[in-house]
Amino acid sequence: MKKLLLLSTILISVSTTGMAVAADKSICATDTNVSFYEDGTVRSCTLRNGYRHGDIKCSANAGISFLPNGSLRYCVLYEDVSIDGVPCGDRGQITLYPSGKLESCTLDKPFTIDGKKCMQDQPVTLYENGRLVSCEVGP
Repeated sequence: MKKLLLLSTILISVSTTGMAVAADKSICATDTNVSFYEDGTVRSCTLRNGYRHGDIKCSANAGISFLPNGSLRYCVLYEDVSIDGVPCGDRGQITLYPSGKLESCTLDKPFTIDGKKCMQDQPVTLYENGRLVSCEVGP
């Protein structure tokens, strides 16, 4: 019986890894506009409190948006985070592709992408394959 329970737990853990859980209205600030998908899950709103989505911590009283599957689309970062190796700074907006790959953020420090030295505190935009679309190039 213990082996069966352990096996069931492992299978449930494996089957749910990587799946996004849709956010509900309780994360949204009161008296603000909330946009919903047809199934009732939140599309976008202003956060009531900070919100954690994996390693990404989003700021309270700032906008957040989700994809239909519940994955994070964008938010304003509460603290610095590295996504796909790119150093994204707090208080900057972060946008993700549906795959979870980084689309854009504000750099926390100077960072070289595709041989271009992108400037700190400036936005960077990437293709889904990680190649550079644009950034403010420094000296």
